Amino acid sequence: TNHDQLQQTIVEQEAQPNCHPLIQKINEWEQESINKIHRAADDARKQLLTILATQRSKVSNDLTHLIQELSEARNQDDYVEIDLKEWMKRLSELQKDLNAAQSIDFGTDNNDSALISKISIKEISTDFFSRIIGDIQIIENGRVVVHGQTYQNAAACGTGEYS
Repeated sequence: TNHDQLQQTIVEQEAQPNCHPLIQKINEWEQESINKIHRAADDARKQLLTILATQRSKVSNDLTHLIQELSEARNQDDYVEIDLKEWMKRLSELQKDLNAAQSIDFGTDNNDSALISKISIKEISTDFFSRIIGDIQIIENGRVVVHGQTYQNAAACGTGEYS
């Protein structure tokens, strides 16, 4: 009977090799891995949607301010061609800001031993200093301005909004 049971087990495993307990362990690992990937992708989507909503809100607020400026200038009949060009430029920049993903960085961890790298999403600051006058230095890739040892006046010009 032991012989018959062993023979029966061999026949069953040959007929259904995917039912072997070790194959089942691999299947469980696969499903757990897929679930982790789904969770990571869902988290990345949520982060991205939050960043996009913030960008939309900023563009919407800036557009509202621009519309108010245009209305006031039109009501007061107080604008010239240079004003129109500036408004058109600002409108074009708002359109570009809304459509562009230039301020969003998709990254992955650089763990070469990992089977699948984890995705990360972060917002990149587009604010930076580009020109200086006087005894100051621009450091940290244009993000920081440091005044020198003198007490002289100095200035820095940049793009974006600073706090």
